Amino acid sequence: MDIQKDGGDWMRESVRQITGFGFGGTFGLGAGQLTFTAGSSAAAASGLTMAGPVGWIVLGTLLAGSLVAGYYAGSAMDRFGQERADWIMNR
Repeated sequence: MDIQKDGGDWMRESVRQITGFGFGGTFGLGAGQLTFTAGSSAAAASGLTMAGPVGWIVLGTLLAGSLVAGYYAGSAMDRFGQERADWIMNR
C-alpha cells in the first residue's frame, strides 16, 4: 500500500513478492525435508536413534539443522525468485 501511495508500480512489487514467496517456500520446505530425511536415515543406520537420551539429542539436532537448512534455502530462493520476476517483467 505504501508503494501505491508513493505512486510506484505496486503490481510489479506484488508479482515480485508472490514469486519470491513461492520459490522460497517450495525450496525451503524441500531443503528442510531432505536434510531431516537424510540425517535421520544416517542416524538410524548407525543406531543413534535407539540410544535413549542420546537419540533424543540426535533427533533434536537433526530438527534444528533441517530448520536452518530450510531457512537459508528459502531465503536464497526468495531472492532468486524476485530477481527472475524482475527479469521477466523487464523483457
